[in-house]
Amino acid sequence: MDNIAGQEFNPDDLVASRFTPVLGEDYWVYHEILGLDGQPVHIYCWRPTEERPLWTLVTSGMSWHKMEMPQGREDFDRIELIMTLPGDWPLDEVTSSANEGREGISWPLDLLKMTARLPRSTNSWLSYGSSSQWGESLEETYPGSDFSGFVLGGAVSLDTEFDLLKTQFGGETVHFLGLFPLYAQEIEAYLAGVEVLDLLYEAGFAEGVHPGRPPVA
Repeated sequence: MDNIAGQEFNPDDLVASRFTPVLGEDYWVYHEILGLDGQPVHIYCWRPTEERPLWTLVTSGMSWHKMEMPQGREDFDRIELIMTLPGDWPLDEVTSSANEGREGISWPLDLLKMTARLPRSTNSWLSYGSSSQWGESLEETYPGSDFSGFVLGGAVSLDTEFDLLKTQFGGETVHFLGLFPLYAQEIEAYLAGVEVLDLLYEAGFAEGVHPGRPPVA
C-alpha cells in the first residue's frame, strides 16, 4: 500500500502522484468540462514506452463519490479504474476524429467514464468482481466495440503486490481496479456462476482491450 501524505484529497493530485513515478511524465489528460451528474471524470492517458508498450488509462473523479458499501467491503468505498490499450491504438486522434469514425477509437474512454459514474447515477456500488452489461440485451455492445459488458478485477499489468493498488491520500483510502471488457457469452457465463475473471487471469489477459482475443468462457 502506498501512503501519499501531506495533501488534501483530490483525485487529480492522487492519480498524478500515484502513477507518474511508475509510468513517467509522458501523458495527456482527456478532460471533461462538466460531467452529466455535475462531477467531471477525467482520464489520464500514459503513452506507450519501450519498457511498457501499452497505453495506460486511469480515471480521475470516480473517487469523489464515497459509495455505501456492504458489510466487509467498507474499505472499498472510493475507487478509480484502469485500462490498457495496445501501443498502436490511435488514441491521439480521439479529439480530432470525425464523429463517423470516433467511436471505434474512443469507446474505451467512454466506457471508463460511464462506469465511473455508475455508482453515483444508480445509487449502487462497484468493487472487485463487480460486473455490468451495456444494454437490456446482451446482443447490445458498447458503440464501436464487440463487447457487451465488463468485470472489475486487479490491474494486473501494474499491481505487482495484488493489493488492488491501495493508496492512502488526503486522509482517504482509494483502490485502483482494472476494467476487463466482456463478450456477451462471457457475461452469460458470469451470471451462471463461472469465475470469468479467474479465467481471464489464467489466459494471461490483463485489464483493458486485447483486439481479437478469444472468449474465455
